[in-house]
Amino acid sequence: MINYREILFLSYEKKMGSREIAASVRCSKSAVNEFLSRFERCDRNLLSYPLGEDVTNERIREVLYKQQGNISKSAHYREPDYAAVVSAMKNKGETLKRQWRKYFSAGVVEGKEPYGYRQFCQRMADWVCDQETVSHILRNPGENMELDFAGMKLRLKSANPSEDGVEVVIFVATLSYSAYFYAEGLVCCDEENWIRVCNNALSFFGGVTPIVTPDNCKVAVNHNRDWVEPSLNETFQNWADHYHTAILPAAVRSPRWKPMVENSVGVVTRDILAEMNEMVFFSLADLNAELMRRVEERNAENFRGLDFSRRDKFLEFEKPALLPLPSEMFAVTQKRTAKVAGDLSVFFDGNHYCMTKRWVGSTVEIRASYSKVSIYTRTGTLIKTYPRCHGRHEWVYDETTAPKTASDFSYWSPDYFKAKATAIGPNTKAVVERILASRRYPNQTFRACMGVISLAKKHGVDALEAACMHALEAHRPNYTFVRDMLASSDHVVLNRQDEPAPRMRYKADDSQYSLEHLLRAQEADG
Repeated sequence: MINYREILFLSYEKKMGSREIAASVRCSKSAVNEFLSRFERCDRNLLSYPLGEDVTNERIREVLYKQQGNISKSAHYREPDYAAVVSAMKNKGETLKRQWRKYFSAGVVEGKEPYGYRQFCQRMADWVCDQETVSHILRNPGENMELDFAGMKLRLKSANPSEDGVEVVIFVATLSYSAYFYAEGLVCCDEENWIRVCNNALSFFGGVTPIVTPDNCKVAVNHNRDWVEPSLNETFQNWADHYHTAILPAAVRSPRWKPMVENSVGVVTRDILAEMNEMVFFSLADLNAELMRRVEERNAENFRGLDFSRRDKFLEFEKPALLPLPSEMFAVTQKRTAKVAGDLSVFFDGNHYCMTKRWVGSTVEIRASYSKVSIYTRTGTLIKTYPRCHGRHEWVYDETTAPKTASDFSYWSPDYFKAKATAIGPNTKAVVERILASRRYPNQTFRACMGVISLAKKHGVDALEAACMHALEAHRPNYTFVRDMLASSDHVVLNRQDEPAPRMRYKADDSQYSLEHLLRAQEADG
């Protein structure tokens, strides 16, 4: 708006010409002349110089430029349905330009023309301001990180055409000052994955903010009936304590409490997910790699009408203000109780973690994170810590727990199991010997050897010998194969009705007879 008070001051006090006044207030010479002419003709009871302190530029404009007896230009234009437009804008991916096109496509209605796009936007903004006035919140660099999920989801393609694939939820984190944002897809939004993506966001930003404002999802907030004392998820609170930050969740159904991440969600949905939704992904890693590439591109784009980007603002102002990351990232801890077995190990998540003989038979507590496994006594005393093994059926040990002699297992020893297997038959003995040789330390195979020998009590020595023979032929001399053979109906080679075989009790000195009988049985089996 033209500064009318300044024009009057320069004209009456400084005695400046209209050209000089126009250059000073940055408007045209004709506009200055028109204004001074109107001021000279107006009623002195309404306006006179010097002006009073309560006379504003708006008041001057209202008095001098009010058109009396003429029809307003707005009466020639068709007003949009403001409430309907605002309601439609709540839909995912909706834009004001799309709403204007729908409004404009109706054309002239009842002799009234539609507004152009700029006038449409301006009138919408004026209407919204009249309905509800909100104040701007001052954002400081490195102060707050806002967390939310995008409403639009992606989907992983399944290799099986009959399956629909897996839905992928998009997590978004945004720094409030620079609007620098991070996004990642996850297929399961449980506590462990929530903590993982929050850790990844902090690593992406390279620091921690003193305040974190999440949405009211269950992995972050138990309940938030009033914003004064929300109940936080215990694991997420432990995460905050680890990084020395405070969690201040947004009020329920109040997106203005986290406006920057809401804006980022809109950017991700319109500019990234809408295009990625037409792409095909077979793995979450490929999807996240493409998502991160697009996030980096969007962060590097300049703001509209400005010569700097989110990344520029982040690097210059916000990154130096972030708190440093701790040496170790927070990890969700799994707790289990287990008993130290006779082979000097505790079994956790498919792997064996070795212990010393002192703890055999004791019940211990296992606390495992993604990177390490800690073993405690029932009273909370730390016994041993190992790097976590993510394989299957692995043995984890170090110098203090590596098996050294068979005396650690009392009467269990390689000779003990060989003697037991020899008493059953040569095939069982061969399988046991192969199992003993399969590990660096024979002690690690004692459970499997005992398992094979124990199968004779349930299925009989003849059936066990036949199963072990097939295990040797198949080059799979292990407990699992022998057990499955005995559990199926295909292993019975000694109990054919056309060639009944007598039940035999093998001894250590009759291996020749046993071998001949088994070879004959093998020929009969074809």
